[in-house]
Amino acid sequence: MANVRQAAFRAALAALALSGCAGGDPPAPPQAVARAQTGAKTYTLAQKRLLEIAAAQNGLLDKMRRAERLSTLSASDLISEKKRVDSLWNEYFAGESRDAESYAIYGKYLRATSNPAAAYAAFLKADSLDPSMASVKHQLAVYEGENGQFAKAYGHFLEALELEPDNAVYLSQTAKFLMIARAELAASGGFDPASLDAKMLGCYRKWADASAPNSRARWECAKAFYQVSSPDWEEALARWEDILENATIGLERQTALANKARVLIELRRDAEAREILEKVDNPHLAGDREALLDIIGEAPTAKGKTTEGKNK
Repeated sequence: MANVRQAAFRAALAALALSGCAGGDPPAPPQAVARAQTGAKTYTLAQKRLLEIAAAQNGLLDKMRRAERLSTLSASDLISEKKRVDSLWNEYFAGESRDAESYAIYGKYLRATSNPAAAYAAFLKADSLDPSMASVKHQLAVYEGENGQFAKAYGHFLEALELEPDNAVYLSQTAKFLMIARAELAASGGFDPASLDAKMLGCYRKWADASAPNSRARWECAKAFYQVSSPDWEEALARWEDILENATIGLERQTALANKARVLIELRRDAEAREILEKVDNPHLAGDREALLDIIGEAPTAKGKTTEGKNK
């Protein structure tokens, strides 16, 4: 029975706090929060206190987000409520045994209230007590990446994905991290560049394939092929064709067409690329169109322009 109650408490805590705080994890649905609060009567006193702190913390963070958008709350109101939440945490840690869940929630609170170094220390403590919390691994990776600790960050991103391999936030942020950090990781001598490229593209693929048609994830995945040393141009072509099938806005379609032409040039299918570029007439893409035509010997102006125009 105790194990059942502990499992229920952990589920409620995750619904109420671990997913409800700032830091990249998706918010909990309102019904899950309501169930967590309703079920509190079955928990121990310590568990009830932690749930109450999490609820107060979420209330403060929600008000902070609304204040940023609407400028409706005064700074004094927020400061007063923050002092109350700080006091609740001080009382909790003074009187209760330390556990991973409490440190994880506290860490997200500290990060959301602009105390990243203290938040990192709390996440490290949570990870030492329970190394199976993916959200904690992710928070460690985010801090380490922001502070140039790329090798540590990469390790924690991988651990988060090992625990939750289908989490869209972890997939997208690991891919974006590698887009920025993989050159430095490779230069350190501890990582194989081809493996880093493969991991980055793998994360982009999985994120994109689970996303809606014409989503930002699909665009970013298609563009990522330009950044690796040995791209699969056939796959890149298929991804731009998928985007074209679902793009509805004129500029989006023309941008996708220009990218398809670029990939066709990489595949040495110049005649097809030229035919596509004849359809690209948006003034915003004129420089890109001219650069691509230049590559295949059809530039309407002088030679010598680069292929790196706007965002392709």
